Amino acid sequence: MGGFGDVVNFGGNDLGAMGAYGAFYARYDAQGAYLVSTAFLSSQPVVGTSLALLPSGRVVIGGYALYGTTVDFGFAQLPSTDGFVAVINP
Repeated sequence: MGGFGDVVNFGGNDLGAMGAYGAFYARYDAQGAYLVSTAFLSSQPVVGTSLALLPSGRVVIGGYALYGTTVDFGFAQLPSTDGFVAVINP
């Protein structure tokens, strides 16, 4: 988990930031092979700050977006004036 600007690729498709920043999540197996990656994009800075793995294999990511911007979580674009929590299926 981390942040980026521009375009990054962790082994799958390119992930592109719409503007200033994007927060990302990437997952690899025990041998280091790529499994999945996703990005949360915005025209303003988005910062991922926390990550937890649930027993079910789902991942919980927390963070915040600056300046009351809208964050694209892939399934919905939601306004974020403070923080966010997103749950990702394996």
